[in-house]
Amino acid sequence: MKKRGKILVGNLFSETNEASINELFMKAEGTVVSVDFPLDKKRGTSRGYAFVLMSTQLEAEQAIEQLDGAEVGGRRVSLTLAEGEGVKDRRKWFHLF
Repeated sequence: MKKRGKILVGNLFSETNEASINELFMKAEGTVVSVDFPLDKKRGTSRGYAFVLMSTQLEAEQAIEQLDGAEVGGRRVSLTLAEGEGVKDRRKWFHLF
């Protein structure tokens, strides 16, 4: 079985929704297995990040190449590989533009 690739999508605007993330990843080659879109419990808005699980590690890497820096809701998003519960490159987690 091939290893799936988990992507951290950072720098999301608080009004971003899961549909916006799905729309972004439709532009990339590969198959999105799931989107984990944590919400702020008090406000019901985005917490500023999401996790996208791609069907293979290679597809995740290709999606990052294609989509890192893309604009979602007026902000440039930052994509990086997530490892397990953590993040591979914490310096890229959030960019403030």
